[in-house]
Amino acid sequence: MVWSQVINEKTLDGFMICQKTYAYTINLRFINRNCVECGICEILCPKTAIKLVKDNKIQIDENKCVRCGICSYLCMFNALQIKYVSFDNIKKKEVEMKKIGGLPNLKSKITINYKKCNLCQTCEKVCPKEAISINENQLEIKDELCILCGWCSSTCPEGAITVDKLFQGSLLLKKNIDDNNEIQELISICPSKCLRYKDMDSNRIRNVKTKKILGKDSDNISWLNEFCIFCGACVKLKPEFIIEFKRTKINSDVPFLENKIWVEIKKKLLNR
Repeated sequence: MVWSQVINEKTLDGFMICQKTYAYTINLRFINRNCVECGICEILCPKTAIKLVKDNKIQIDENKCVRCGICSYLCMFNALQIKYVSFDNIKKKEVEMKKIGGLPNLKSKITINYKKCNLCQTCEKVCPKEAISINENQLEIKDELCILCGWCSSTCPEGAITVDKLFQGSLLLKKNIDDNNEIQELISICPSKCLRYKDMDSNRIRNVKTKKILGKDSDNISWLNEFCIFCGACVKLKPEFIIEFKRTKINSDVPFLENKIWVEIKKKLLNR
């Protein structure tokens, strides 16, 4: 029997659950400011150890949690991070659990063609998460902030940025939302700013090459399909405004043989 100790402690920006053994440590970190309360982690947890709590965003029962890493695997906002720490010849090794294997590689990514980039800063201005900056005459993306919404790739005049999203899907909004406060609440929930007032005059909208809107708009709100990441935050927090929400695909390598965990992930997240 391997000795093991589990500690749940608060940090400056959330909390950390540490499982320590003689040979290794597993650190599960929650970063409060990154969480948008989309509920994907709660849906996926095979041990029902995660609960959404309004004030603290999420709580994890360290006694139920087995540190499997599924929650962090599909967290688009890097709010949940789990790392395996081991010591080899007194040298510390730290590896993200999602890179160890067991589940298909996700194909969601952002790619920059630096030869095409003219440092015009358009992408920096439109990014809803302030994940883009220009440093030492080079475009930089902060991976921990980027949510792969596609604003940067759609507004880039040189076509220097390519974004591959994690999910594909569709959304159907309630036809009539009359209360301005409720409209503002719904719009403010969206992390990728794809829900917005129909008459909104914005540089972001004017600069978009293809203003393709799929699905049904409400009378007051437009849904910009091109920038939706299908996180489900709007459905989780304001379900009364959403008639239909579906995730139809996870952008990943297709394994030759799908294991039970991957089948369960797709069952829980797709066609919702």
